[in-house]
Amino acid sequence: MGLKGMAIAAALVAAGAATPALAMDLASGTAIYELSLDPAKGMAGVGGTISGRLESGLFQVCGGYDTVTRLDAKIMPSTGGALSMKLDSDLHETKDELKFRVAGRFGLQVLQDTQGVATLTPEGVTVKVERPDARELSLDGGPVAFPMALITRAIEAAKAGERFLSLRLFDGSAMEAWSVSVVIGDPRSANESEDEKAFAAALGIGEVKRWPMKLSYFPPQAGGDTAPAFATEGVVYENGFMLGATYDFGMFGMKLGLVEFKPAAAKACE
Repeated sequence: MGLKGMAIAAALVAAGAATPALAMDLASGTAIYELSLDPAKGMAGVGGTISGRLESGLFQVCGGYDTVTRLDAKIMPSTGGALSMKLDSDLHETKDELKFRVAGRFGLQVLQDTQGVATLTPEGVTVKVERPDARELSLDGGPVAFPMALITRAIEAAKAGERFLSLRLFDGSAMEAWSVSVVIGDPRSANESEDEKAFAAALGIGEVKRWPMKLSYFPPQAGGDTAPAFATEGVVYENGFMLGATYDFGMFGMKLGLVEFKPAAAKACE
């Protein structure tokens, strides 16, 4: 288990994640999600609990989007020895460029501490790394998408009646492009609890079209029969909003449930 998947997933869970091609009233704002252990997955037969919060904000900025994510979680196996999991991610994404700063810790171990600028190219993406060391690299192998573009393409595919999407993703949490497979369900199968439906109605999106989606993430070296390193699924609204999601890290499963959403006005150009 690592924070690589969490960093990618945080972009999908971004509050009111209306993308440039799908701008709606909830395009900017901050959402707070509570974390808990997914009872359907558990913790690899060990038992225990997970608690904490994910604060994720998306803000329209002149010509792009700022995504700010703050994760603070505690994993407590029934055998004892609680561990903390923290993630701080700041992204600024435009059509062709991603500025990133991602820092992650699991217990006392630093798992991520990256900063730099990525630029799309016909062959893939070029990355100018500032942290942990200054260098430049090219990740070729085909077109690459940034996090918000991933959301846009998944929703565009769903609106077109497609049921599967595959692409390469770079989000700044590691200096490599991961493969993402998106399975899109029928809108009529987007089962939600009564609490979720009431929350959606209160946010004014009760009638917005949505689809159940499952996204599976594979490292670059993964073969065709390799199981995903990380998977997430939930109901995605046409504007990208998610009321909740489940995450499968292999060793354990985690649930996120929305408890608060604070809208924000788009930031003016300077």
